Amino acid sequence: MPMLAASKFGFYQQEGLRPELILMRPNISVTAVVTGQVEFATAHGSIVRAAAQGMPVKSLMVVADRPAYYLVSKAGVNSVSALRGRSVGIASLGGSVHLMTKEFMAQNNLDADKNVALVVTGDHNTSIQAIQNGHVDAAVISVPWQTVAEKAGLRKLAYFGDVMRLPMANSQRHRLS
Repeated sequence: MPMLAASKFGFYQQEGLRPELILMRPNISVTAVVTGQVEFATAHGSIVRAAAQGMPVKSLMVVADRPAYYLVSKAGVNSVSALRGRSVGIASLGGSVHLMTKEFMAQNNLDADKNVALVVTGDHNTSIQAIQNGHVDAAVISVPWQTVAEKAGLRKLAYFGDVMRLPMANSQRHRLS
């Protein structure tokens, strides 16, 4: 969101910059940075994992220190504890959202490997549809998709930023050698 706001309000142009903002999945953005197709990305978790695996990337800036994700559910699921024995949609396995969801469940006395079925539902739009179609009981979606979810009749169960700290939306740059 900060990158979009900076573009909308002309902050980049005031500094003599003309960025092209491109929406990409985190794993694709890492590949694009490493191969030189783009110079920067904002997928912090994916970049950190890539750097840990020896990829030539580094983090330059932290934009937020709390995850901007909501846990939303279908009608009838009124609390996090009510997810015991139910399914929760997440974007992908092994990514930041997956790890945050497991930690969030643990903070709520649920073991995400035993008490809750984590199901890959893809992007935020398909996650909302997965709840509506009865494929999952809840899903983790980012800001501003919680507004779309509420308009669709879904319930906000929790905001991850209220209970955990995790650097999000960092800018990264291909390491210059």
